[in-house]
Amino acid sequence: MEACKDLRLTNCKILTPFEMLEEGSITITEGKIAEVNRGISEESGSLKTLDMRGALVIPGFVDLHCHGALGEDFMSASEEAVQKAAWFHLQHGTTSLLPTSLSAPLPAILSMLKTMQSAMQKGTVPNLAGVHIEGPYLSELQCGAQDTRYLKNPDPEEYYKILEFSSIIRRWTIACELPGALELGRILARLGILPSIGHSNAQYSEVVEAVSSGFRLVTHLYSGTSLVTRKRGIRYPGVVESTLLLDTLAAEIIVDGMHLPEALVQLVFKIKGADNVIMVTDAMAAAGMGDGIYRLGDAESGQDVSVHDGVAWTSSGEAFAGSIATADHLLRKAVLWAGISLKDAVTSLSATPAKLAGIYKRTGSIEPGKDADILILDDNLEILMVIAKGRIVGSGGSYGSISSSF
Repeated sequence: MEACKDLRLTNCKILTPFEMLEEGSITITEGKIAEVNRGISEESGSLKTLDMRGALVIPGFVDLHCHGALGEDFMSASEEAVQKAAWFHLQHGTTSLLPTSLSAPLPAILSMLKTMQSAMQKGTVPNLAGVHIEGPYLSELQCGAQDTRYLKNPDPEEYYKILEFSSIIRRWTIACELPGALELGRILARLGILPSIGHSNAQYSEVVEAVSSGFRLVTHLYSGTSLVTRKRGIRYPGVVESTLLLDTLAAEIIVDGMHLPEALVQLVFKIKGADNVIMVTDAMAAAGMGDGIYRLGDAESGQDVSVHDGVAWTSSGEAFAGSIATADHLLRKAVLWAGISLKDAVTSLSATPAKLAGIYKRTGSIEPGKDADILILDDNLEILMVIAKGRIVGSGGSYGSISSSF
């Protein structure tokens, strides 16, 4: 990673929260965005100036749901594995990342949290923004790739041990209909942790109760979330319909080209709007690797999944077991495949997840005073350069030779 220096990016197209600057410049000082200006800035003796040659500049991606990459799972409790996987996603534009757990025995979850806490304190990877706990309080009826051996109802004696790491936990996915789930949701909300509904078989009335208890997000909508059911002629909306109806619930979706068809991606954006949609990778260990068998979870309590046809599958072949996508892939799929506007796609990959995770004051948009988490893209939305907290951490294309001398 390049040493942190003052820097100016000029002759670039900048997507701000307010407009698209067709010709502008960004000044970075001490890892922060100091200025965003119209026009092309001249070379300054006190600043290293990089001519972006009209390239697109957008905020870094904020991925609130990711399990690993390069053969490494974040449940492995190895700092080396954490650094390897997190660094991979950073080079693909994820400047803020929430490593995500799986349903597992309590010791495995605590071990993962201890490892994450240590890695965050050392700061060797700049994109670790906290942890997402997924499970073990999930519905067996909507388990997906979650191992049913470890699913249970919320247990205060257990979850208070997990909450000893509350300073690094940003969100927790729970099936809101389980006994004790609403109380846990209220506790999380008081602690500033985002409660999310996920792997849930809830009906509308239960979702409404969950919203009243602090739940504000639904984990991977349409995957592990109940649909409308019919009992003796009466129809009961499920989690999917409730999410689309309730303005206070944001929707998380996986736009990897496999989990959802483009029509459903369009539907979610049309109904919820980009301010209430977040795109996540839900990437597992096979991200950045080829087809084959990979471990989902840690060595002892995890399970083997098969990767082929651009996605991970459970051993039965009946359900997905996470994606192999990166955040830049999501952007291209949303814009070039599903037809989502660039502004909406970027919002759902940066500002909206940053707001939900409680980190928008420092990242998620290109504004003075925020961390210089910035991506430079070409006309095909391929990444040319990644800047995290003012440091160039990856570059390609015609910008490689420029950044290597910085």
